[in-house]
Amino acid sequence: MTAIIGVDCATKPQKTGVALCRLDGERVAVDEVFVGRASQSVAPAIANWLKSNTPALLALDAPLGWPARLGQVLASHSAGSAVDEHPDRMWGCPIRC
Repeated sequence: MTAIIGVDCATKPQKTGVALCRLDGERVAVDEVFVGRASQSVAPAIANWLKSNTPALLALDAPLGWPARLGQVLASHSAGSAVDEHPDRMWGCPIRC
């Protein structure tokens, strides 16, 4: 059995999602899922899961940064609406990359 710990990283603990799964052969089971709290980091829970002698895979989803134009466009965007900017321009390409 292998533990899989997935972390959807964010700049604020209350926006950080965490999942603990078990890989047993070809089957994956989700054991626990939670979102952090403003008053507490998710790190202690992850450290506790890693204390066992079970092999573990730590999977981190962490953005390395967004281009400034993408942030400007998304700041006024509403979920479900179309984005009025061409994707290449949001990623800093003056013409199609």
